[in-house]
Amino acid sequence: MNKRTVIMALALLFFSVAMAISAHAAVYNLSMEAIPDGGTVPQTEFRQGDTLYLDVILDNAADVAGTAFSLTFDDTKVTGPATDAEGLPVVPGDITSSFPFTYATTTDTHRANSSEAGKIYLAGAAIDEIDTGDGVVGGGLYSGGPKTLFTIKFVVNTDALLGVHNFEVVLTELFNPGAGHGTDIDGDGVYDPGDGDTKSPVPVLVGAIPMNDPNWGGDLSDDFPDLTTDPHVLGPLPTLAITILCLDSDEDGLCNDDEINTYNTDPNDPDSDDDGLTDGEEVNTYNTDPNDPDSDHDGYSDGVEVQFGYDLNSQD
Repeated sequence: MNKRTVIMALALLFFSVAMAISAHAAVYNLSMEAIPDGGTVPQTEFRQGDTLYLDVILDNAADVAGTAFSLTFDDTKVTGPATDAEGLPVVPGDITSSFPFTYATTTDTHRANSSEAGKIYLAGAAIDEIDTGDGVVGGGLYSGGPKTLFTIKFVVNTDALLGVHNFEVVLTELFNPGAGHGTDIDGDGVYDPGDGDTKSPVPVLVGAIPMNDPNWGGDLSDDFPDLTTDPHVLGPLPTLAITILCLDSDEDGLCNDDEINTYNTDPNDPDSDDDGLTDGEEVNTYNTDPNDPDSDHDGYSDGVEVQFGYDLNSQD
């Protein structure tokens, strides 16, 4: 077999595998975006003290009946919402979900737990409980298309180190041997890695077969199949990087700390010397004194000199 024949054979094999995946596998991808408080457009730059809402989005909600994953973050840079012993946000609205807090008026189906610093466990579930005339009850509640699974409120700490911060979705690992998660080597019911106890990951996405399916009522894993294994495909779990910028209360281009400690200007007044230029323009663009309205003492304010194209640092 010559080289050209081998290459063509490999190409055909790759094409056939790709077609098989696209024809038979449901592909699920998670992503994240951060929306500023009061805004609608995602952004990746936030200042110390800013509030943001982090969306975790599933691109294809078809057949999905439940989800579970963990969100990790650096709690020295951002502060997440507090949750109570029931796994619900202490402040309503700090965490919202497409999976309702209550379903069929009785069952809480949205959980969040932040007992570990820098980590929130998120889980939700919902099945179709209404017979729409087709005799089918159960199965995933949602049709195809994107769905925001969770929205979590964060506040950038006012003393956060400047630079890049990552939010990351990771697998949730549980110690609950009775439910098939992890092992309890000494049988005391308490997770202790020193005893050899282990945790095990839970599926990120699960489905639900209809209750009138002849296979309904068997093993839990059969009733609620894992949607992250063959023939399903789960894309890489996402990371979202945001850049934390300094607090600039008057939005003049100078950090509050620099205004107070370096330039002795008012961090709440964008033009401390009332010369028509912001403090940031004076320092960063024109190299003039933000406390002196006439830096070259020629009788013209710095703002007027800029307006007429004069040199701010020369009397000539």
